[in-house]
Amino acid sequence: MWGDIEVEFAADALVVHIGPLPEQAGRLEHWHFDTFRARLGDGRGGWRYFTFRLDADGGVRAIRMDDQASFEFVRRAKR
Repeated sequence: MWGDIEVEFAADALVVHIGPLPEQAGRLEHWHFDTFRARLGDGRGGWRYFTFRLDADGGVRAIRMDDQASFEFVRRAKR
């Protein structure tokens, strides 16, 4: 439904991209513990919350996005 999610460090900030559309990208701000928030695109949609799920070694296993519903993006091995 959403496509892939990517988090990158750009211009001194974490930026989230969901799928290929620029309207689905935004700067992540730390919110609480492992949860960050972002206003995607022009921000009209309000805040979206992203919780990083960690594995036993402390690496990111998945990212859960909370909107009107919750969606979980599970990390794939690099190709």
